[in-house]
Amino acid sequence: MNGQSFQQFADPGAYLNATRRAYLRREAELSLPYGIVLRAIKQPPPESGEGYFFGLAAQEGRPVLGFCQTPGRNLLLSQFRTNLKIDLEDTVRCLASLGIQPPGIGGAAPLVDQFALLWGNTSGERIRLHRRERIYRLTEVVPPPATPGFLRPAEEVDWPVILEWGKAFSQEALGQPADETFEEWLRGRAAQKDIFVWVNRFIVSMCMRTRPTDHGISVSLVYTPPENRRKGYASVMVAALSLRLIRSGYQFVSLFTDLSNPISNHIYQSIGFHPVGDWTEYQIERGQV
Repeated sequence: MNGQSFQQFADPGAYLNATRRAYLRREAELSLPYGIVLRAIKQPPPESGEGYFFGLAAQEGRPVLGFCQTPGRNLLLSQFRTNLKIDLEDTVRCLASLGIQPPGIGGAAPLVDQFALLWGNTSGERIRLHRRERIYRLTEVVPPPATPGFLRPAEEVDWPVILEWGKAFSQEALGQPADETFEEWLRGRAAQKDIFVWVNRFIVSMCMRTRPTDHGISVSLVYTPPENRRKGYASVMVAALSLRLIRSGYQFVSLFTDLSNPISNHIYQSIGFHPVGDWTEYQIERGQV
């Protein structure tokens, strides 16, 4: 395709300088990769830089498809323009020539589906669908039915339960067991008061605020243990945290849901979340063609 170019960036700051306006046009839809890029700027990269990758496909100088990867994480695609045809074959060839080997690929559907197929055909690696999700955006909370309890930040005394629930969340929602890196990350988020719990005599559910961007912030790590489910705790907890975040100055709150879980998709819509797009993740299985 004439007019398309590809550029790799040495650091997240340079990448952001080239893409920030494009991200702001689709801030909620691209809240995951955008939030990760903003976080990467604040964190010192490994001395070797291994595992970091930032790249951009552009047409006539306009960003059309961004790429970011942090150590041990998937390569994330940011589709900046949905009305332009992107030369994915050329883009995959450029990425292949750079020798990056991400554990997986994530991005907006259906573009990421086409990209993953081309990646597999080009690399000879097996591409396996991991999960399909829906992205939601909330600007105003619809109060849920009254549910006993209250919201508060997680405290040190909650840590043993938070750790147990975090491991269960990793297995159930992410499809992978929690390792030491996950536990360290979880403890850090708890120490920063990013994890919140719903309390009804004792803690019954948890969630987390994460990935702040220019105008929004995301809610993630929503987990209720099986014995406390179907009691309205998740709905009222996410609604309460979303209201707190909106009142603190954020214009919107975003979250991701598993498309295979109709219950969660329904309850979030009932408290004011509206779908803005779909997101799909693939795993790359090397040596298993």
